[in-house]
Amino acid sequence: MFHYQSIENVEEFKQIVLPYLEKEEAINGLALGILMKLKNNDVPILMGYVTKHQKPYIALLQTHPRQIIATFFSAIQQAELKDISKILHHSIEQIPGFIGEKEPVLELATNIAAIRGLHTEVGMDQRIYELHHVKKKPANNGEFIFLTMEHLPIATQWIYEFSKDTNDPLDIVQAEKKQRN
Repeated sequence: MFHYQSIENVEEFKQIVLPYLEKEEAINGLALGILMKLKNNDVPILMGYVTKHQKPYIALLQTHPRQIIATFFSAIQQAELKDISKILHHSIEQIPGFIGEKEPVLELATNIAAIRGLHTEVGMDQRIYELHHVKKKPANNGEFIFLTMEHLPIATQWIYEFSKDTNDPLDIVQAEKKQRN
């Protein structure tokens, strides 16, 4: 039912997975951004995908030594993740960690860790935000500028307000630290 296919050619990988990644641009932004920057002569650590009935189901891309980006193209069942975990365990020798949609990635990592006699831990719990509409029409009299230190207070305030709006509040000092990063 499931099959893992490793790919070594960047253009071939793009041709297979880009149409699926582009369907959910906000969710797949990390994989899309990295993949679009890759050139044909680049050699990522890992490129592969899992198929279900000869159709891509999960894409795997690793350009960083500590994580494999796992992108799911369809809703996935827990029983399916167990089967996929076994396939990936046998197909990929080094799995340093995964990054991707929290629930399926955590389940995938936990299953593979159990097979390998390892444990898992969440390194970073991130969120994805997608803008669907703007409430207020912007003024047409602005212009783009590069931020300088004089913009630090307003940028800090924006981060502070955003954190409150997303129910992940920061104090103003934390907001300033994030802004500097």
